[in-house]
Amino acid sequence: MFAINVFGVVNCIKATLPQMLTGNSGKIINISSIHGLQGAACETSYSASKAALIGLTSSLALELAHTNIEVTHIPLPATDTDMHAKLKSDYKIMTGFDFVDDMPLLTPEQAANIIIERAEL
Repeated sequence: MFAINVFGVVNCIKATLPQMLTGNSGKIINISSIHGLQGAACETSYSASKAALIGLTSSLALELAHTNIEVTHIPLPATDTDMHAKLKSDYKIMTGFDFVDDMPLLTPEQAANIIIERAEL
């Protein structure tokens, strides 16, 4: 999880930030998760990696505050993906109970629209 959710983001920032600094302009929008703000059952590694991403984003925003580069994250709620479906299955296997999720799931299209709207601000 950390290889993608944290170090993958670090590598993307390393590749793009020099050009943003040269132009004194840009936006870095990291996709985090509500589970990075508050953990979730059967998602310890995922939640920890998203919490690390939120910390990375907050720190980078402070480091670049003197520039015209915006750094933010979007803590998306659960999205209806194969990963979420597997979580439900894993939870049942691990606990013997059905996964109860009282939070409505976003469709992938809804998640994409949230990201697009944030990027256009």
